[in-house]
Amino acid sequence: MARCHRSSCEGHSMVKSHSIWHRLLICAGCIAYTVPLAGYALNGSFMRYSGDDYCYGGILARYGFWKAQWLSYWQITPYHGNRFSLTLFSDLVGLFDPKANGVLPALVMVLWLIGIVLILWNARKVCFPDLDWGSLFFMTEVFTFLVLHQAPDLVQSLYWRSGMLPYSMPITFNLYIGAIVLQQVLRARIWWPTTGLLFLLSFVSAGFSETGAAMQAGLWGAFCITAVLFWKRERGKSVRLWLLCGSVLMGTIAATVLLALSPVTRLRLMNLPPPPGALSLLKMSLMHTRIFLAVTRKQTWSNLVMMFVPLCLSFYCSAKGLTTATTFKTLVQALVFIGLVSLFLVFCCMVPSAYAESSYPELRVLILARFVVVAGVVTACWKIGTFIEPQIKGRLLYAGVLGASVLVLVATYSYPLIWAKSIYAEMPRYQKWAHFWDARDRQIREAQRQGVSQIEVVQIDHIVPRVGELSPDPGYWYNVCASWYYGIHSISANQPGWDE
Repeated sequence: MARCHRSSCEGHSMVKSHSIWHRLLICAGCIAYTVPLAGYALNGSFMRYSGDDYCYGGILARYGFWKAQWLSYWQITPYHGNRFSLTLFSDLVGLFDPKANGVLPALVMVLWLIGIVLILWNARKVCFPDLDWGSLFFMTEVFTFLVLHQAPDLVQSLYWRSGMLPYSMPITFNLYIGAIVLQQVLRARIWWPTTGLLFLLSFVSAGFSETGAAMQAGLWGAFCITAVLFWKRERGKSVRLWLLCGSVLMGTIAATVLLALSPVTRLRLMNLPPPPGALSLLKMSLMHTRIFLAVTRKQTWSNLVMMFVPLCLSFYCSAKGLTTATTFKTLVQALVFIGLVSLFLVFCCMVPSAYAESSYPELRVLILARFVVVAGVVTACWKIGTFIEPQIKGRLLYAGVLGASVLVLVATYSYPLIWAKSIYAEMPRYQKWAHFWDARDRQIREAQRQGVSQIEVVQIDHIVPRVGELSPDPGYWYNVCASWYYGIHSISANQPGWDE
């Protein structure tokens, strides 16, 4: 029989015997966090075309799928045509009805949940060998909610297709890259076709945006350095990690070169401030990193949830014997590594905007940095919880701390439910917008079938903040893109009806 490593074997056995309470605790948490996530998915389901979506659809309608890929990369278009993965996936979605845009937010969240579960399942073999599926899924839901909840511009980063693909899709791809790398590192030897798959996935992921490529390069470059540092201690795993991360880096570099070599890149940079020098770029990126972290610190309540949920859950699971204990030395090493890598990755997210525009990134871009911060804090607090639990001495004190951790964990369940009220309160507006958009879409298509070349339609509200809608001016660039998309000479959104 394995020796009990807890400070109180009696307390440990007492907790372990009440597995029904564990199931109820985890089930209640899953329900609490499913409510807001479902709200995000429902609101996103009412999305159609807005802003740049029309331009991708217009080029696709004019030139066809394959020619649109070539033309977008080599010639100036109303969107970032050098981002070849963004063009590819936008046009793939554009082959379907505009309502397909409403499927994407839920699809991205589901892909995130599956990707995180796969990572945790592979890490489970080392960090928490007896952790149940319910706890894994609960941790995944908490993480996903916190990233979306703290996203500086959720509508553009999740709901709007032209903002979600370049910045949320790199997160999605890197989750699956991480799951594959972890699974292969823990094997006795690498299955070599995996390196080709990692190259392809990283190549496609980096092709969505320059910021996604920078974050990806920083992440896997950091793991390459980690493999070198632990070369002597864990030679087999270090070799496998280095080879796998090297494949990811090669794919990232190849995609970054393609992003930079596109003629579109040079033409777009002509209208922007000249790139800063190396020292100015470093100072500006560090300043933007500091600004982002300062804003993060002001999100008091969500930060408390972000810290206490993994801390209390890891303490509780450790008490039930579901996780392995963390030594002080391992804890210090983990916190230093997590802190340094997180800061470095946030810095990487700031560099492209500082270089290209000499400015702070657009808010939709910062979901990448938000993902990094949430991942770092959640992981660090989990490690702290697994360290604290074995240090508690005395049966009464142990039971008291355990009870307090459970109460705090349950108390945090109220936060996503409270926040869900505001999410569902926005739903009528999204429903109204989708109703008007669908009616306008039918009107335009009917006019096109009847051979009408100029049409006037209802001007509807901006559902995506800071993104243009069709305007009364037929020469406005989104109107022009929409006319290409529908195959009509001109469209003017000058009719009343939205406020009636």
